[in-house]
Amino acid sequence: MPNAERLLTVKEVATILKLNTLTVYAYIRKRQLPAVKFGRNYRIESKDLAKFIKEHHLSPKNK
Repeated sequence: MPNAERLLTVKEVATILKLNTLTVYAYIRKRQLPAVKFGRNYRIESKDLAKFIKEHHLSPKNK
């Protein structure tokens, strides 16, 4: 069961990632960023955001 204090709003995630909220909603819609829906609002677990960031991290180019 998710820890409620570790749930982030779409706006908080957008601020952390320095993205528009519509971009975050698109990631959720495409199921690239897991989210929980409560009524009309989405919440993202901080562990899922950390995993999302790690999966999108680009490795340095080999020389």
